[in-house]
Amino acid sequence: MTEQFEIPSNEAATSAMEASSDHSLRVPFYCEENVYRLAVRKSQTKREAESIYVIFVSSEAQCVPMYYQLAGKTPLTACFWDYHVLLLQLDDTPTIFDIDSHLPYPCPLDTYINNSFPSPGETPKEYRPLFRVVSAQTFLQTFCSDRRHMLKDGSWTAKPPAYACIRARERVHGESHSEDGIFNLDSYRIMTQPSKKPQDFSFNQAFGEVLTREQLLRHFHKNPHKG
Repeated sequence: MTEQFEIPSNEAATSAMEASSDHSLRVPFYCEENVYRLAVRKSQTKREAESIYVIFVSSEAQCVPMYYQLAGKTPLTACFWDYHVLLLQLDDTPTIFDIDSHLPYPCPLDTYINNSFPSPGETPKEYRPLFRVVSAQTFLQTFCSDRRHMLKDGSWTAKPPAYACIRARERVHGESHSEDGIFNLDSYRIMTQPSKKPQDFSFNQAFGEVLTREQLLRHFHKNPHKG
């Protein structure tokens, strides 16, 4: 008998399951919530959930150039994000799901990385992408956002999703508290130094592990069936 994965019981998860397609989940400029809901859709069984990872992309400068983004003027015009969020699914070929990209959906990991980011030699070190990888199971348990990062002078910089803000099922170190809710997005999107020892990677811990481009490709192509 297939063991079911216990998905969160909140409005974000409910709306994800009711959506007509993955792409209909997209709310521009709320990529972390888009991927949260995408992870819900892809995690119906325990086995499925164990094969899925959430990846936050940023850089030392908190600015990362990306190609083939829907927000760019053209696919080959770089879009400069303070951070972006992707979903990685491990199978015979590790694949990326990015509903904000012009690239194939889903897209092989190496194809996505090599087309979305300038080559390291073309990019100053502080703008080279870093990748915070966390298991989808952990992310769905711990992520929370009251969307304060999208408020400026009391107004939304982009229209928020219609469903209620996402609250964590488990509280972890790194949360910031307010009267309106709990917020730990910064603990995901702000990059620490990359992990040094691949054998010590623990993607199930709160906020996962930070990897370089080379570490990401090497690790998940070497271990396509597990993190």
